[in-house]
Amino acid sequence: MNRTIYMQAATLLLLFVLAYTTASKAFNFPHFSRAMLSQPIPKVWASVLTYAIPILELIAVIAILLPTWRKIGLGITAGIMTAFTFYVLYIKMTSLHNTTCPCGGLFASLTWNQHLIVNLLLTILSYWTLYINNIQKRIPGHGKKGNANASEQTK
Repeated sequence: MNRTIYMQAATLLLLFVLAYTTASKAFNFPHFSRAMLSQPIPKVWASVLTYAIPILELIAVIAILLPTWRKIGLGITAGIMTAFTFYVLYIKMTSLHNTTCPCGGLFASLTWNQHLIVNLLLTILSYWTLYINNIQKRIPGHGKKGNANASEQTK
């Protein structure tokens, strides 16, 4: 029961963060695009990432909403958060603190130190949620694998 409640709360939190930042980037795309092009990465990468990041976040949101695709959505989320966290670490280690954050909404107003803390927490949460999701698939009564095992045990 605790795992189910945790899983639902954590999934909702990750879903909210992804949906919020994706919508924020989409509704203020010119700002997001300028901020991406000002990043200390090759302009070609920045141009591609300007479109790839919101699309990947949207795919993760849709996948998380669909129970059969949730594991994939959580995996994408964990990958996105890992990449963002390493990027913030890169900014911190190279003293590029004046770089504009391309994040959307409220996250854009965070300092790089605050970003690092938030990103670390969301990264840990995304991997833990993915882990709990995998465990629930193995417990009888949860998911397809669990139901198959439960029916075999009653034979």
